[in-house]
Parts: sequence; C-alpha cells; structure tokens
Amino acid sequence: PQWLDHVKPFAKIRAPLLLVGNKMDLENDRQVTAVQGQHLAQALGFFAFGETSAKTKQGIADIVQQALR
Repeated sequence: PQWLDHVKPFAKIRAPLLLVGNKMDLENDRQVTAVQGQHLAQALGFFAFGETSAKTKQGIADIVQQALR
C-alpha cells in the first residue's frame, strides 16, 4: 500500500511494525473487519495488529503493551 511507502523511511531497518486500526467504537460504520486487519498485518510482515478507540480509550493499553514487547 502507498501509505506504507511513506512510513518505511522513518522506521529503522528491521524495525517491528504494528498495524493499528482506530475508531473501534464505531462498530456500525466499520469498513474493515478485525480479521481483515489481522490478515493485512500478516501479509505486510507486521508483528501484530490491534484496534483502538481514541474516543473511549479502548484498546490503547493493549497496543502499548504489544509495542513494548
């Protein structure tokens, strides 16, 4: 994907990447399922996928913990 080409120059060589989907509080407006996000993360070679909501703060602690592993 084009957005990944914009990210790669800022990542160290072999830096583990984590794909994060936001707005998980808007379940009825979802355009990508969690399974699709997981598959994309795997296909792109990311080490993990997670979902968050900036509005409700749901999932943020989990993402931070995954990033620190």
